[in-house]
Parts: sequence; structure tokens; C-alpha cells
Amino acid sequence: MAITLNKKLFKTLCPEFATTPGSTLTLVSAEAVKEMNEDVWGDQADKGLVYLTAHMLKMAQRGSGGAGAVTQEKVGDLARSYAAPKEGGNAYEQTVYGREYQRLLNLLVTRPVVEDPQVLY
Repeated sequence: MAITLNKKLFKTLCPEFATTPGSTLTLVSAEAVKEMNEDVWGDQADKGLVYLTAHMLKMAQRGSGGAGAVTQEKVGDLARSYAAPKEGGNAYEQTVYGREYQRLLNLLVTRPVVEDPQVLY
């Protein structure tokens, strides 16, 4: 069964994109699903796709400049400062949606534990 975007869940978990056209969500989620392994995500695939789609939309809003999070904002005479994105870092760290996607993925992927045979008597 292919993973598809649950648009109601998407708009509930990511309200800032509530007015994003359905056609845009379909297009971006179709790209996002290519980065997901359904066998790994299992019953969490809906949430994973929601957060990865939102991450991709947020990154697209930022454009190719890749500005980081807002670090300072001023209203009078308008001013805004951005943190520089981490060079060579995990791209998912650049948005709240990407961080949640990565957190969920980390819960799903188990890493093997290598026991030291010398410790096991």
C-alpha cells in the first residue's frame, strides 16, 4: 500500500499551511514520499509524511538562500535577523517540522548494540 498524504491530519498538525492549495500539497508530498521507506515507517507513515512534506514546504519558502531561524525581530523601522544555517549539518534541523520528522524516524529505526565479548563471561 502506497503512502499518501492525509490532508486533514496535515492541516491539523501544520496549521501554517492551512491555505496551501491541495495541488501543491499533492506535488510536494509525492516528492517527500520518495524519501520514505514504508516498511520502516509502518503505521507512523502518515505522520512521517505530514512532517516531511511540511519541512519541504518550509524550506521552499526560505528559497535558495537557506536562512536559518529568526534570531531577532524589531517592529519600528522593521528589522529582522536570521541565524546562519549549519554548514554540512542535518537539513532536517533547519525547521521544526524536519526536527519532528527526524525524531519520529529515530524512534522507528533501531540501531544494533554490539556487546563486548570480553565483558560477557
